[in-house]
Formats: sequence, C-alpha cells, structure tokens
Amino acid sequence: MKGEIMKNNPKANAAVRIFNYLDWHHIEVKDFARAIGHSAGAVSNFVNRDRLDQLGSPALHECAKVMNITFDELVSPIGPEYYEENKQWMIS
Repeated sequence: MKGEIMKNNPKANAAVRIFNYLDWHHIEVKDFARAIGHSAGAVSNFVNRDRLDQLGSPALHECAKVMNITFDELVSPIGPEYYEENKQWMIS
C-alpha cells in the first residue's frame, strides 16, 4: 500500500529524496533550509512527511537545484534502481 502511495504522490517522492540526501551527505536541515530560502521547521515537516504542503513547487525546484538534480528526478517515483544508483552514499 505505501509503495502505491509513493508512486502516485510526487511530493512524497520528493520528501524521501530530500530526507535521504540530507542523511547521506550529512547535511543539517537548517543548512538545507537556508540554501532553499525556507525555515528549518518547514523543511523538517516536509521531509518527515508530516506536512507535505509545507513546500510548494518553487521551493521544490530550489531543492532540486541544491541537490544537483532535475525537478522531474526529484518528484519521480522511487524504486530499487534509485537505491542502487545511490548505494555509495548509504555506506557511512
């Protein structure tokens, strides 16, 4: 069920990608928030999927820019290939 929700919810996909990016690159929420011009609370609520309405399309475009990916990549469904492509970051 949760996988189906992820496929149909671009903001949830973005939240997972941003969460992983912060974790894998050891970046503090407050630093990422500053880079995209939003509050740490808004980013935290978004990446924890408590409030997916906290970041709109302009903010997500900024997130993608900071993460050096396209907006389409940021919101696309997450599958096993995503973790395979990023496995070098998962090893801490």
